[in-house]
Amino acid sequence: MVPTLVVFAGLTPGLIAMTSANPSILVTDIFGIAISLFGFLLQAIADYQLLKFRRAVKFDRTEILKSGLFYYIRHPNYCGEVLVWIGLGVIGFGITQDIYILLGAFVMVCLFVFYSGPAMDDRLRKSRGKKFDQYAAKTPSFIPSL
Repeated sequence: MVPTLVVFAGLTPGLIAMTSANPSILVTDIFGIAISLFGFLLQAIADYQLLKFRRAVKFDRTEILKSGLFYYIRHPNYCGEVLVWIGLGVIGFGITQDIYILLGAFVMVCLFVFYSGPAMDDRLRKSRGKKFDQYAAKTPSFIPSL
C-alpha cells in the first residue's frame, strides 16, 4: 500500500497541471518538461546500454557494466526516473505556487535514494561479490562526480 501512496503523491502535481483552468504555458512548465524529458532520455539510454551489455556477456549475471552512463553512476535508470518525478513536481509548483506540491517528488526521491538504490546494491553485491564492491567504491550511486 505504501508504494501506491508514494506514487499517488508523486502524480498529484501532474493531475493538478492537467486539470488546471490556466491554459497558458508557464516558464516552470517548460523547465519541468525539460527536466522530465532529460530524465526519460537518461533512462532510455541506460536501458539500451544495459541490454547491449547483457547480450554481449550472454546474460552472465556475474559481470558488471562499467561503461557508458554506468561509468559515472551506478543507477542511471533510477536517476532518470527521479528526474521525471522532479520535473512533474516543478510543473505542479508552477501552477499552484505551493511548496507542498513538491512533497510528492521529494517522497519519490527518498524512495529511490533510501530504498530502491540500496536494495539494488544489495542484490548486485550478492550476485557479483567483490567485483561489485570495487565498482561501488569508485562509482557514486545517483549523482555523478565529474
